[in-house]
Order: sequence, then C-alpha cells, then structure tokens
Amino acid sequence: MSGSSADEADDNGPTLAAAVRNENEALAREIKEEVAARKTLTADLVKARARNTRLRSDFEALTSGGDAMFLQLEQQRARRMGPIWWACVLLTLAWTLGALQRESWGWAGLNFVAFLFVWRGIYVSQNAAPMIGAVVLALVTLKFA
Repeated sequence: MSGSSADEADDNGPTLAAAVRNENEALAREIKEEVAARKTLTADLVKARARNTRLRSDFEALTSGGDAMFLQLEQQRARRMGPIWWACVLLTLAWTLGALQRESWGWAGLNFVAFLFVWRGIYVSQNAAPMIGAVVLALVTLKFA
C-alpha cells in the first residue's frame, strides 16, 4: 500500500501544480481586469469632477445676479470666438484710435461703429454679415482717413 500511496502522490503532484497554476492565472486575469476598471473609473472621476466644477461656477454665476451671469456668458463666448475675431477687434480699435490721433473725428466715429459691429460677435451667434461689413468699413476708413 505504501507503494500505491507514493504513486498517488506523484499523480496528484502535477494535478495540484496545474490547479495552482490555473488559479494563479485566474487571479492574475482578475487583477488585470480590476486594474483596468479602476483606471477607467479614475478617468471618469476626473471628468466628473471637472464637469462638477464647471457646473458649480455656472450655477454661482447664474444665481449671483444679472451682471455676473452676463460676465460668465461673455467669458465663455470670448474663449470660443477664435484668433481671427480677436485680430479684427484689435485692428478696428487700433484704427479708431489712429483716426482720433489724426483728429479725423468722422472717420474715427465710423471706425468705432465698425469696432462695435465686430464686438457684437461676442453676443450674437449669426454675426458673419455685420462682421464683414465692419471689416470693410474699417478698411475704408484706413484707406480714406
């Protein structure tokens, strides 16, 4: 019997090692899945916190009074307007100041109107026609002033 016990131990050895190896592989897979899930949840948490911060600032702006609400809207729109709009704003304002310096009051007034039309883009979504007109007006004042 002792011989058969030794044979059984030898037979169980590889089976036991294979079972342990399979268990280790299963645990390693589970750990990898949990790590991947944690990374996904961490990324989602970061996004949710950023959105929460943005929504809180919007809420505070909307509930703190009319002026704060318009300031918040202006800040959001100014970020989205783009560099061409900012260039047009700066050019029309600079040309207005240049006409004032040359004491061309009429041209400065027209150029200031152009500046106001360009600046209007921060409040109005459909602003292509007035902005083109304002840039043409600014160019005319530059040419003839």
